[in-house]
Amino acid sequence: NGKIAIGASHYLNEEEMPSQEQGAKELVALAKKSVRLEDIEVVDVFSGMRSGSNDYLPVLGSLIDSGKSLMNEENGSSCVHFPRLYMINGVGGYGFVLAPYLAEFMCAHIIDGNEIPEYLDLKRFYKRWRKKESQR
Repeated sequence: NGKIAIGASHYLNEEEMPSQEQGAKELVALAKKSVRLEDIEVVDVFSGMRSGSNDYLPVLGSLIDSGKSLMNEENGSSCVHFPRLYMINGVGGYGFVLAPYLAEFMCAHIIDGNEIPEYLDLKRFYKRWRKKESQR
């Protein structure tokens, strides 16, 4: 139908984000470097903060109940997870091409009980957060 979608920007802080009009102009200018575009009319603009992790790796797994986990730590137990509550996030850092690959890990975890690789597991952020909390 002659419509195309382009994006996405890489703004991680709200203060950095340009207006929707300026952001659309920037994206069109970048797209023109890759594809021949003429007589562009911007029909819709969707914007918001980009979700990402501080190490730029995606995260997936069962969400951790930090309140219950903190109580368990006193007894030497491991993390407590919310039942049947999972997330996949941060796929924007390496592109959406990773989403199907990550979904395979998630499905294998939920359906077959397979472990999620440590470098992707949400626990890596819980451990960092917990360490900072204990130093306060």
